[in-house]
Amino acid sequence: MKTIFEKMFGQYRGMRRELYILFWGKAATNMGAMIWPMLTLILSNKLGMNAQEIAKITIAMGVVQFPANLLGGKLADCCNKKKLIIICDLVTVICYLTAAVLPVSMAQILLFFSAGIFQTMENPSYDALVADLSTAENREKAYSLMYLGLNLGIILSPTIGGILFENHLGLAYAIDGLTTLSFTILILLFIKDITPVKEKQTIYEEAKETQSTWKILREQTGGGVFHKFSAPFQHKLL
Repeated sequence: MKTIFEKMFGQYRGMRRELYILFWGKAATNMGAMIWPMLTLILSNKLGMNAQEIAKITIAMGVVQFPANLLGGKLADCCNKKKLIIICDLVTVICYLTAAVLPVSMAQILLFFSAGIFQTMENPSYDALVADLSTAENREKAYSLMYLGLNLGIILSPTIGGILFENHLGLAYAIDGLTTLSFTILILLFIKDITPVKEKQTIYEEAKETQSTWKILREQTGGGVFHKFSAPFQHKLL
């Protein structure tokens, strides 16, 4: 068992603490999203809608979420990513916990839909934050860790949701809200430094900043014979 655990998680050692918190956030928010797999059942069994009405609602949800994702990408470019994630998560938590105390109704569905919109808006900031907090060497592993968290949440959410569907649907909304809240608290308390990791520049990038053609030539030739024969022309290249 230990060997299997090491093979699965050993590769993710040595990364920044913030990335492990984001991993839990990805798992928690997707584990909490247990209403989505049951949405059709809720609309049909609980609210008595027919197939045509259910199709209209689900299509409308998909259409609205597309511009929400675009807006989230725009906000990620111009706003503080950490603050944006926290704000979106707090709105999501309020919607879920409010839906938890309401009877099964369209109002409950609308609150759930609103929570989904804000979760969609935070996704670009989430992905950009992973890129900022990882290096070129471990960025692939960092995103792999995020996908692992996503898959763990997706696997667990239908299982828990199926158990609660018949008699405790409100509790499913409450779990959605509480798991999202747990991540919000973690990111608020422990993700302090969101300064992007400074990557090592190549000599070409350094030369581009200084506009020095001579620097490129000198680095490539080691300053040996080339330096000896090109010294008279050095002032022309600088």
